[in-house]
Amino acid sequence: MAFSPTRDFSNVMKTRMKLLAGFLMVLASLFIVISIGPDKPEPASVVNPPYHAKTQPRAPAVTADSPSGFQVPAGAVRTSAASHASPAAAKDAAIEAIHEAATSYDPAQLVVIRPYLTSADAELRAAAVDAMIVLGDASAGDMLRQAALTIGSGEEATEMMKAADYLELPSANLKNLTRKAQDRPSQRTPAN
Repeated sequence: MAFSPTRDFSNVMKTRMKLLAGFLMVLASLFIVISIGPDKPEPASVVNPPYHAKTQPRAPAVTADSPSGFQVPAGAVRTSAASHASPAAAKDAAIEAIHEAATSYDPAQLVVIRPYLTSADAELRAAAVDAMIVLGDASAGDMLRQAALTIGSGEEATEMMKAADYLELPSANLKNLTRKAQDRPSQRTPAN
């Protein structure tokens, strides 16, 4: 085959045209995605607050028992009987306070969760036990044991004791366990 400038030039032009067409398709797709996007994007600080904002210690979230049988967050100000929030709203606020304290993963937040362990509402008590497990601090074990002694339900007290036992388990180091398993002589006997 002999060198043909026309044929080589034609192949180069086809390649360039394909690249240009691909680039234009990507550009058009990007334009469509941007034009369809949300009307008002949330600021990054609202969607994902900075780490330090999540871990700052908070004051205890409970101050007094409400007439409905569960505890009212500290931020709720009661001036008269007419200003009481609905029991469901107060309960939701309490569960939210428990959740925020648990997901901070800060042991200082145990003081926020602790009062809910002895709440009159069973759902709040269960949320508090779950929150202490999520927080994962071993010092919550004593709090759970003390609350289990004051709870009337035997099954619920047993669950609190099990959670306390779980939290007080020593942490396992997977690297050390793997190394020990590999260093052990094999229990298998050679095949004859």
